[in-house]
Amino acid sequence: MKTALTTSLLAASLLVLPAAADEVKPATRPAPGPVMDAMQSAARELQLAQDPRLPLPVQLDNLAALRYSPETAAKLSAIFGNDRPLSFERQQPRPGRLAWRMRLQPLHYEGPDKSRVDWDEALVEFDMDKAGKAVDFKGHWNTLAAEDPAMRLSAEGMTLSGRQRQAADKLWFGNGQLRIARVHGETPATPNAGKDFTMDDLRMDWRTVERPKTVDMQFQQRIGSIAAAGEKVEDVRFDMRIVNIDRASMVAMQAAGERQRAQLKTMTPEQRLAAMKPLLQTFGKAAILRGSSIEIDEISARFHGNKASIRGRIGLAGAVEADLRDLPALIRKIVARFEIRVPVAIVRDVSAIVAVRQGQPPAAGQTITDVVVGKLLGGGFAKLENDVLVSNLEFRNGKLTANGKEIALPKTAPAARSSTGQAPAVVQRSNLPPGALQARRIEDSCRLPDYPAEVVRQDQPLRASFAYRVDAEGKVHEVRVAQASGYPDWDQAALEALGQCRYIPALQDGKPIELQMRWSLVREAGSKRPRDPDPAP
Repeated sequence: MKTALTTSLLAASLLVLPAAADEVKPATRPAPGPVMDAMQSAARELQLAQDPRLPLPVQLDNLAALRYSPETAAKLSAIFGNDRPLSFERQQPRPGRLAWRMRLQPLHYEGPDKSRVDWDEALVEFDMDKAGKAVDFKGHWNTLAAEDPAMRLSAEGMTLSGRQRQAADKLWFGNGQLRIARVHGETPATPNAGKDFTMDDLRMDWRTVERPKTVDMQFQQRIGSIAAAGEKVEDVRFDMRIVNIDRASMVAMQAAGERQRAQLKTMTPEQRLAAMKPLLQTFGKAAILRGSSIEIDEISARFHGNKASIRGRIGLAGAVEADLRDLPALIRKIVARFEIRVPVAIVRDVSAIVAVRQGQPPAAGQTITDVVVGKLLGGGFAKLENDVLVSNLEFRNGKLTANGKEIALPKTAPAARSSTGQAPAVVQRSNLPPGALQARRIEDSCRLPDYPAEVVRQDQPLRASFAYRVDAEGKVHEVRVAQASGYPDWDQAALEALGQCRYIPALQDGKPIELQMRWSLVREAGSKRPRDPDPAP
């Protein structure tokens, strides 16, 4: 518990330092700035000095007496003017209690690269019983700001509080709350560039619930509002629980970490992972037996007064211990279900914003909305309930479905050509005018015929091309053979099938337009039927 508090306070300061605002360039990461470097060095030595086997009051006494290495002390002195910017001090306790205070001194730093870091004093106070097994804590940090030529970040009104209790098996249970009144970011070099943002009323709550053989962990996050690019999202929520975590496995992992503490200090992250791998597998086995799962109680937000939300669950079904050694097999045992609800009004509002930023009139947003909603409903990926798009997603046996309709998952390395080296099996082309939105086929509105039996039996190549017109209502007309396949009966069946296709029409200046389309295919070796025409990009 104490480790989490110390780390949380230090991490909060690191989040907004200038070096953290730098964008990571490809294959490289910029060296940390002087403030970041000093705080990281101090945090590492504080972590190494902690011994969780000792009672909490003894740990705090040890941290109060800690002296940093000469290298870290020099870094801290260069930034703060002394090598003890973070202190742990005993306070006057109540009868039968112990009291401590952790203090991070104020900082006003200006770097040679025109960077600045400013914060006021940060305090965390601990009130505990004499054994250090029941602890109340509270803290505050009023202002924190950092700036470099590319970014300015600030946070205001940070408070921390909670209550923790250590059980007989040394696991900690209880709750904690973090509040931040405001976080603001802006790009001084490019004002009003759409990259500025403000988040108000951030609330993070966590709770660890003790049960006889399991542990539940609960997390709740709230953001009152997020303002960026002239728009505002309100009442952002992220509520989740991890339930039925095997308690004995948690105790075993904690004990193993304490036993290997000296060795782990000198190991690389990869070596630590290898050392803990047997325990992680034991933990995974217990998770399978206990039926551990992640419960998404609510992920939601409001935009222009309308609320979109996600609820669901992620767990394992039919998994066995052997699956822990076979990642693809384990993934196939994952079962995830989500209900997604998005009001059409949100789609309409977002579409209007997109249209305006693409240089189209706001009215074009309704047309974009029609395209999006039409594709979701026409494809069976969503249903409409009181002007709300509802989709029930399920991932099972490695397949993803939406309202029972399978969604093709992306390949790990999609090929531009078939295994035979031929061109893609299906290609749609059109004479789309500049700036117009492409016509899109409504899935399942038509199905192309199987290849001729002779072609499949002898695994012969087949090429064909068809041309047709899609009118402003999305209907197909004037289907004709542009390149014959050599099998007239099959060409005729394909013509009839294409005539049944229905499209969301192409759009120009927000209005449906006619469009000439061309569909070409090259049979892939071993295939029995062509892929249906894909929605054009």
